[in-house]
Amino acid sequence: MLSEVESLPAGNHGEARSRALDTDQQTFEAAAPDRRRTAAGVVGARLRLLGLRFEQLAGYDDLVRRLWVHRDIDAPAESVWALLTNLDSWPMWGPTVRRAEFDDSHFETGATGVVTTTLGVRLPFEITGYDDGRFWAWKIAGVPATDHTVRALGPERSRIGFGVPWPAAPYLAVCRVALRRLGSMALLDRVAS
Repeated sequence: MLSEVESLPAGNHGEARSRALDTDQQTFEAAAPDRRRTAAGVVGARLRLLGLRFEQLAGYDDLVRRLWVHRDIDAPAESVWALLTNLDSWPMWGPTVRRAEFDDSHFETGATGVVTTTLGVRLPFEITGYDDGRFWAWKIAGVPATDHTVRALGPERSRIGFGVPWPAAPYLAVCRVALRRLGSMALLDRVAS
């Protein structure tokens, strides 16, 4: 399934993009009526047209922003969360992961471990943020990496999102593949149970 951001109505996509820009501008002006339209606001509007979001999560430094991709999945949030936090499942949905393991710890903020890439490179990681059932973030080899979110949209539907730092924007292509794989895995789990 495509997320609401990735879907455009049939017909003239130019008009849809124009309406989206108008809506984004109105939203921007309503949020800060005394500010002029900034380059960041314009960039954010353009990114949303590509199915990306430029967001900031609570608790982050004001200067740290992330680009996000999301996918709606017909599976309970608990099932999706279990796939996201089970290191044994990471190679099944993570295109760049061959293996992951914790160093004598479990999933929590401050937990450390090693991730092995598909190229065979072993890199240390640390969980830098964790909110059980909702959010986790990590850094790999000391570099801030992907943020992961899950939100229930109903008893049997959820939205999963991956966020990356602005300089890692090309990695969003890999994140989209991971979201598709997670969606398939969650549906298979749902059918099997």
